[in-house]
Amino acid sequence: MAVGQKAKRRNSEKRKEHSRDAARCRRSREAEVFLHLSKEIPLPYDLVKVLDKTSMIRLTIAYLKLQTLFSDARYESNTLGKTTVGQLERKIEQFCQKALDGFVMVVASGGDVLYVTDNIAGFLGLTQVDVMGQSIFDLTHPCDHDELRDILDRRAISRPMRTIGLSSSE
Repeated sequence: MAVGQKAKRRNSEKRKEHSRDAARCRRSREAEVFLHLSKEIPLPYDLVKVLDKTSMIRLTIAYLKLQTLFSDARYESNTLGKTTVGQLERKIEQFCQKALDGFVMVVASGGDVLYVTDNIAGFLGLTQVDVMGQSIFDLTHPCDHDELRDILDRRAISRPMRTIGLSSSE
């Protein structure tokens, strides 16, 4: 084997080793970010620990949009005061008690499901984690899409947050 080939092979091996080290470093940083995200999502840890990365990102985005929704409502009406995660959950639980025979779903004006109570499984057969961050249009019949768009458009025009009462008896 010639000296030039040995040098090329050595350089190639160094590049491969450098590439492997860079990939390990990237994966390590990514794991740290997802660990931090899993601690910030306001769901039980035993539920969050089994989520895949895509679901974790979807739920994080839904939670951030929910915080923005309540922040906008607080700015306009100043009735919620400074909302913490615990206060937000209590406020949503109050809506649940009012819903009686149903579930509570918070939907953004674009149709994204920002929050849904965990008792949705009894009604739709889908878990809370499966529904949050999805589009309401993926969960409803196509015949109902126009009516939903009208409701969401009116909501966006009139005020940022509105309660619509639904129950299984309707």
